Amino acid sequence: MVSAAESARALQGRRAVVFDLDGTLVDTLTDLVVALNAALAELGAAAVPPIVVRTTLHGGLEASAAGALRYLDLPESMAEPLVLAYGRHYDRAPARRSVVYDGVPELLSRLVRDGVRVGVCTNKRAAQAERVLEATGLAPRIATVVGADTCGRRKPDPAPLRLSVSRLGVGAAEAVFVGDSLVDVQTARATGIDCVLHTAGYGIVAADEPGVRARFGRYATLVAALAARP
Repeated sequence: MVSAAESARALQGRRAVVFDLDGTLVDTLTDLVVALNAALAELGAAAVPPIVVRTTLHGGLEASAAGALRYLDLPESMAEPLVLAYGRHYDRAPARRSVVYDGVPELLSRLVRDGVRVGVCTNKRAAQAERVLEATGLAPRIATVVGADTCGRRKPDPAPLRLSVSRLGVGAAEAVFVGDSLVDVQTARATGIDCVLHTAGYGIVAADEPGVRARFGRYATLVAALAARP
């Protein structure tokens, strides 16, 4: 059940909140699709529809490149050059078309004002994530960014989220992870941290998936629910 009030309760009293990036704080899909199709064209391959990226992006650029090769029935030998070209095209314009979800700046500002430490844990490379956060104006509110290359592992391995929480100076019970995909839920569960799910992102998570503390669809309603709480 989607409930902003329940999500507000899950956030209240925490000393730190860690967010996923793609599909959670920022709608980055179009930039990723444009970059992947530019890379495919460079290698003489056809374009893929957005659904290919949407269903694979939580595994990072490598997962989306692999998904494109499967969709186009191309050989795995193209994986390495495609990932390199994809990364190069994406690095040129990682946030030209990306849009912050409505209500995100207000939520982050409220958390920071209340003394809550805020981090980002993503399967993007850290530098890519930082550029997206800078371009969208969110960077000043983010205390730490952990990417796929920060500790050599990527979600759903618990190491990146553990590092995020450690950098924010809190324990697992004092933090909550906000994401939009099954990968995020699995990461939180493996780390022993409560997970709040943004249902308007890219992922599909079963209603009975263990480890989901609460779900919300719109940040504006979440901010309003937080404001209504004593």
